[in-house]
Amino acid sequence: KVTLILGLLNNRVPIRLMNELLLAAAEDDAVPPVLVSRLASQLKNRTLNDLRSQQFSQLIHVLRAKKDKNQSKYVNALVSSPLKEELWKPPFESKFVWRDKKKNVVATQT
Repeated sequence: KVTLILGLLNNRVPIRLMNELLLAAAEDDAVPPVLVSRLASQLKNRTLNDLRSQQFSQLIHVLRAKKDKNQSKYVNALVSSPLKEELWKPPFESKFVWRDKKKNVVATQT
């Protein structure tokens, strides 16, 4: 299902048809995390010179596909546990140390 949807996203498909396909695919609980992770992995190492706007618009299109106004299985998959650690930046670990003129440690960042 995921490879077929990715193939359709690369081609010109009417928006309403694509939304219906995305909603039908979201019925299977295994599809949203895999689809979001594949789309987000295309955006890895994106810079200002290399915007990858087509891949970004595909991800936004998938995230906007929802049946109800407040619920989207794709957004929930993006911020839920398995993808949260994989896609988002690693949590900040403070390593800054303040020293005085004699190089003694005055404080550390926590």
